Amino acid sequence: MTDFIDIKQQIEAKLALQPEQINIADFSELFKTISDEIYRQVGFKLITFTVIHPDNSHVIRLFSNQADAYALEDTKPVIVDEWYETVIGKMRPFKISTIKEMMPIFPDYQKIADMGLGSAINMPICLNDKCLGTVNLLDIENHYEQVNFEPLLASCQPAAKIFEAYRQQNCV
Repeated sequence: MTDFIDIKQQIEAKLALQPEQINIADFSELFKTISDEIYRQVGFKLITFTVIHPDNSHVIRLFSNQADAYALEDTKPVIVDEWYETVIGKMRPFKISTIKEMMPIFPDYQKIADMGLGSAINMPICLNDKCLGTVNLLDIENHYEQVNFEPLLASCQPAAKIFEAYRQQNCV
């Protein structure tokens, strides 16, 4: 099991060294450590961490295990819909089991299908009762049928301080 106290301390130490602007590449190993714990719990073929710009107009990708397909610091527009209301508004996980369910919600569903993926979980990353972004897991269709969200949510939350610092220092 991952030592999240150690991860949080490592994040705080790295943030202290970057008072001006966050170099997101400096956090890739910490995102990888968090990803490894998530993988141990539920598995995934694709994982991304995306932060919400403070003006809520778009999200910015801070980590991807497939950066060739989903590049770092690429952006996607925020669309207020069922997904947004669940994950951002209510700060609850969102699960989709098939590509057909993705079609009306994920604008990039065809790219996802072309990668052989078809199910997704989006986990809110929250701090001080505010959703700052999400961890997004994708795998083959119906992969996430039996998920215990409580430990999964806890495993994602160490990223919150990185998200907060990125929003404050890189989104001005």
